[in-house]
Amino acid sequence: MANFTPLLERVANDFIDNLKTELQINDAVREISKYAYECVGIASFNKRYGCLNDSSQDEMLNLLNTILKTLQTAFLMPFDINRYYKTKTYREFEQTFLQLQEFLKKNMEEQILRLNTMRDEGTLMDYLQDEYNLIYAMLSDGKLSAEEIVTLISDLHTGAAPGLGNAITFVLCDLALNPNKQDTLYEEITQVAADQSVIGIDALQKMSYLQACIKESQRLTAPFPGALRIPETDVTIAGYRIPKGTNININHKMMSLDERFFPQPTKFLPERWTRDDNTDVIDKGYQNFPNVIVKPFGFGVRSCAGVRVAKPTMMLSVAKIIQNFEVSLPNGEKEIKTTRLLFPTPKEPVNMCLKPRQSSYSS
Repeated sequence: MANFTPLLERVANDFIDNLKTELQINDAVREISKYAYECVGIASFNKRYGCLNDSSQDEMLNLLNTILKTLQTAFLMPFDINRYYKTKTYREFEQTFLQLQEFLKKNMEEQILRLNTMRDEGTLMDYLQDEYNLIYAMLSDGKLSAEEIVTLISDLHTGAAPGLGNAITFVLCDLALNPNKQDTLYEEITQVAADQSVIGIDALQKMSYLQACIKESQRLTAPFPGALRIPETDVTIAGYRIPKGTNININHKMMSLDERFFPQPTKFLPERWTRDDNTDVIDKGYQNFPNVIVKPFGFGVRSCAGVRVAKPTMMLSVAKIIQNFEVSLPNGEKEIKTTRLLFPTPKEPVNMCLKPRQSSYSS
């Protein structure tokens, strides 16, 4: 996570500069997805895609959305018909996915050429001291082939960019609907990050209330429907025998709204996750639950491949937006209705109002 933060902060600062001009976010999911896609680009290839200021990049965002919509359609089918017949949905998915693969291969080839040029010129080591390079790190490690690296980066593009667009939008909506929590978060940010232009990994790790706000938002609106597992052997879990080969879907949404663990389960209470000395959950009367219940990125060997990019992207964007603006919803909106594609998403486009904080404009 620390390796990517300086790269991601460049994108976050440009995003904030744009918001200072607009003072609003129209269709938040789409606009924040552009920001997330820009973050994925700089993390993957140390390259700016231009999503924040170039409408031509909407084509790539539309391509990613097409991939997600076709996957969603496939998941809703009663059986895997695509094994036997290439449906229209499958053909559309195949075409757009191959476009994405070609785009990523081209960018990877350009990055390898750039690295080789710097090596030949004797500047590579100096460059790597100043900037983390994911492609160099994975190629040097030698555990993955070039084709496997493209596949990994492809997953990062199809999952992280649109997933982050929704997740960050929901965090900001929760803070807008709970201004007292937003005020508490702002106080923490101003105390921890004295320099408004640079937050950095050390400051982010000290922002416990920021992390609590993100986790509580993900409890209320789980980024994914649940972890899918198929055991290779018979297993017994909590007294239930599960035969091998059984599809297991862990329903995080139901657990996250279970009153046995979360009294007032529909309320946005980041304090549920407040910890004392960074180890033990403080007992405030509604914090008697196992931490493993809410694991939006999974854990262990099957955790989300993009977590090292996704977490700092979320933390930086929320921290910098709240640092610079008071966020509210127009027309006194009190609720954001959701629907589920591959990711939970607002049922209607969400618009946000941004009121500049005096301190962010005083300089």
